[in-house]
Amino acid sequence: MRNVYYVVVLVVILLANNCTTEDQQAQPESRDITVGITSSFIGEAAIFVAKEKGFFKENGLNVTLKHNQSGTASIHDLFDNVVDIAHVAETPVVYSLVDSSYYKKGNPPPFQIITNLLITDEIQKIVARKDHGISRPKDVVGKKIALAKGTQLEYYLDSFLLEHQISKDSLTLIDLSSEAQIEALRKGRVDVSVNWEPYATFSEKQLGPKSTLLKTKLHFSTLWLVSTLDSFAQSNPKVLIAYLKALHRANQYIEKHAEETRKILAANIEVPVSVIEAVWQKIDYKLSMSERMIQLFEDQERWLIKKGRADTTDLNYLDIINKGPLKEVHPEGVILIE
Repeated sequence: MRNVYYVVVLVVILLANNCTTEDQQAQPESRDITVGITSSFIGEAAIFVAKEKGFFKENGLNVTLKHNQSGTASIHDLFDNVVDIAHVAETPVVYSLVDSSYYKKGNPPPFQIITNLLITDEIQKIVARKDHGISRPKDVVGKKIALAKGTQLEYYLDSFLLEHQISKDSLTLIDLSSEAQIEALRKGRVDVSVNWEPYATFSEKQLGPKSTLLKTKLHFSTLWLVSTLDSFAQSNPKVLIAYLKALHRANQYIEKHAEETRKILAANIEVPVSVIEAVWQKIDYKLSMSERMIQLFEDQERWLIKKGRADTTDLNYLDIINKGPLKEVHPEGVILIE
């Protein structure tokens, strides 16, 4: 009887060891990648959630975040091989393609877009100091205007000035990061801040009755794009699919756990949760590729031509779109006419 007992124990041990070995073999090898993000932008919700909730690790990725002040810095890091993936708005993408002076080291290496991360058309604001004599758009003439040059905010300001027939030459433009604008406006070093969310609302709340929001009829759609070099995409197609799977999983989590997501965002961006709550309904976090993306690229190309900043024109923006990873992960998000 004792011999039977020893045999049973031995079999159990062998089976357990075999299961452990199989489990170890089933675990995907973790791949290290670095991603350039804009820490101050509310559009980064999915990556913050994916990182905190372990969705990258579930998909075999060890993601290191490089925190930048704008998508311009992130896409330049991409070109310099500092990061493998860069999150960026449409403006730096178009600048990189049509303005040879935008990237100071010469022609950028070939790159591509594998998804858009959000849908929104109210993510920028122009916040002014009422106590500096500003109560309507025309009052900005002769004032100090803070914005991050080379970003979507520059396009937004130009559209605002055109709407209200204000000459850009009548302004003093000060190039400040989104974060630096908060302190500059609060201390009165600038009169107006052109900023994205949530920092625009944060500035507005900080100033209270001393602030005014300059009204506009603009409903300016903004993209938040995942970009990578062609060379990386060709060598690592499974990594890109895994990356989008993690972000898609994060978006599903965001939809079900909005309150917790707002807390995660507030902690990462370092603003009160109330600020995130104030702008929460303006954004829909979804992976997508649509005709709107191409339209925005073309709109901004025309803008740069008008500014005399384009030395390459008439681009086919479908050439920089790689639909493959998104079709694999979230095919219903691909709505592009070819």
